[in-house]
Amino acid sequence: SDLSYAEYKIFPCTERRTSMERFAWKGRIKPGMQAEYKRRHDEIWPEMTQNLNNQGIRNYSIFIRDLDVIGYYECPSIDHMKKVKAESEVAARWAKAMEGIIEIETVSPTSGSVFEQVFYHAGEDTHTLDVAKI
Repeated sequence: SDLSYAEYKIFPCTERRTSMERFAWKGRIKPGMQAEYKRRHDEIWPEMTQNLNNQGIRNYSIFIRDLDVIGYYECPSIDHMKKVKAESEVAARWAKAMEGIIEIETVSPTSGSVFEQVFYHAGEDTHTLDVAKI
């Protein structure tokens, strides 16, 4: 497993699927910075992705349309995420590096400004689906 014992105690495998909270944020790329925004994510620092893992963040996706950016992720413990992020030199360095590229309009629970979830569809367990029928 890629999780340390301490992380496993906080986020056991059996709870990861069932106890995730879902969060979304919205931002706007500064004009002329779209290519740079994409490049930085194409070349994201390995220590930053490790930090996201340490925060408990899973299934993180970012979508772009023109200058608009939407981010989505799942996290089992917002308190743990906030603590790890606040103590992380890497997260602070990433935020500083992104300052001239994107302006965050709404952020995840670290600021208290979140989107209200109005619909969720978990779907069927893909292990039981007959893909020949799809």
